[in-house]
Amino acid sequence: MYYIWSLIISIMLFAAIQYNEYYKDPRKYSMWSLTSLSTFLIIYIISTIAFYMIFSTPIDDVQENKKSLGGSINIDPVLLRRIPDQIYTGFSPYNSQI
Repeated sequence: MYYIWSLIISIMLFAAIQYNEYYKDPRKYSMWSLTSLSTFLIIYIISTIAFYMIFSTPIDDVQENKKSLGGSINIDPVLLRRIPDQIYTGFSPYNSQI
């Protein structure tokens, strides 16, 4: 849904910018130049990101992920204690025997 809104807003902003550019100097005006197309692309990307942030809620994403995993996630801490591998985080002193 946010793609449609961002496209509509991008077209409106691009039309306003092009309208302003046309009346500055009609002789040099070219709508299909690389600058105009890149302007539209940048406006579209920024508006898409903005509308994604507005319309997307992180709580909905978490609820969807929880439902797709089976409803609840149960981790047994006893199994985690039985893992024999050492975890080196980089804060231990250097040991040349490893």
